[in-house]
Amino acid sequence: MKKKVKTMNRMLIDLLFMSQKRRDLLLLLKDGGRTMEEIVNLLNVTPTGMLPQIKKIKGGISGSSG
Repeated sequence: MKKKVKTMNRMLIDLLFMSQKRRDLLLLLKDGGRTMEEIVNLLNVTPTGMLPQIKKIKGGISGSSG
């Protein structure tokens, strides 16, 4: 069981930190939620570029809890 948890934790860490956009997003959100407009403006990205990153984070987090 411990090995499975370590593997899942490692996969989640890789998912979150293998992308500069995901890393920047997490750092931005560490103090609380933001609207998409705030994220786009503060990170100087497009919504189209950020949506796949948000989906990967949400999928990785929900997939790791089971």
